Amino acid sequence: MIRVPKLLSILLLCFLLLVQPGICSAMYQISETELTQLDSNLIQLQNLNSQLLTDLELSKTDLQTARQKLEKYQADLKTLQNQLLQLKNESTLAKTDLTTAQALLKIANESLQKYEQEVKSEKTRLTWQRNLFAGLALYLAVK
Repeated sequence: MIRVPKLLSILLLCFLLLVQPGICSAMYQISETELTQLDSNLIQLQNLNSQLLTDLELSKTDLQTARQKLEKYQADLKTLQNQLLQLKNESTLAKTDLTTAQALLKIANESLQKYEQEVKSEKTRLTWQRNLFAGLALYLAVK
């Protein structure tokens, strides 16, 4: 019985030596034109990569500029909104003042019309008195 595991171990060791795991050799043949094409592709990829990196940096700069402009525009918008609220409040106050002024003007106009009627009545009364006295004086003078 001891012999079977020894024999099995020896067989396994031989198999492992023959197989040699982890070692794989493959031969690739590449022509000169294919190598040149690979080199030119590599150079082209490097150029494209550097161009993309440049474009990326430019995009980052543009993005930062756009963000700064956006922040400025947002601040301007907030200022304009505050100014609009102030103007609305001032407009409301002006409307209230205008309504009050119109009411006062109406009262003043009514008072002026009443005063004009009183003056007209007084003038008419004085004219009657004058005519009456003139008539009376004429009558007394003729008599």
